[in-house]
Amino acid sequence: DSLELLLRACRVRFAMGGSCWMPSRATPQCFPELVAAQIFAHHTRGSSFDPECSGAEWWAQVRRDGNPQKAIKFHWDADEFAVDRHGINLHPHLSTVTYLTDCGAPTLMVDRRNPLSAGGEASPCGPIRRGMLSFPRSGKHVVFDGQLLHGNVPGEGEEGERVTLLVNVWLNHRPSSCHRLPTETA
Repeated sequence: DSLELLLRACRVRFAMGGSCWMPSRATPQCFPELVAAQIFAHHTRGSSFDPECSGAEWWAQVRRDGNPQKAIKFHWDADEFAVDRHGINLHPHLSTVTYLTDCGAPTLMVDRRNPLSAGGEASPCGPIRRGMLSFPRSGKHVVFDGQLLHGNVPGEGEEGERVTLLVNVWLNHRPSSCHRLPTETA
């Protein structure tokens, strides 16, 4: 079954660490790449972009014990190399979370953005006007502006293994240290 295949692949990818790049015009080499390519195609339908430097950054997260120290801390998705090397916060066009299990902490997205300059980094603290809280449900797909602060809310949700496939949609930019999954690994 497709869900079991994707769960297994995500557990392996999580153990390997890091994110992978799925170029917008490339042929998928494995099931997670196929899903990432489909997410990219769905969310960019009708959009204008340079296909040579656009694509999907994808990775998996697996959390087992609900331990707040192992929760996914609040963060902004960004090209980390551009932040560290050039002091510029480059964010994906869209960020997505696809839940593959019903368990674990919910994801909270809030209306807090990073400024373009890394030196002027916004504080994650302060008043929040709007947000969205998403509890895990197998097959649920959530999409939000890639510039928004987000993370997990520990202590909420059902206990058990939380597995997610994360896909960031990048238009006209490939994150600097993000590369295609090696063929021998796919």
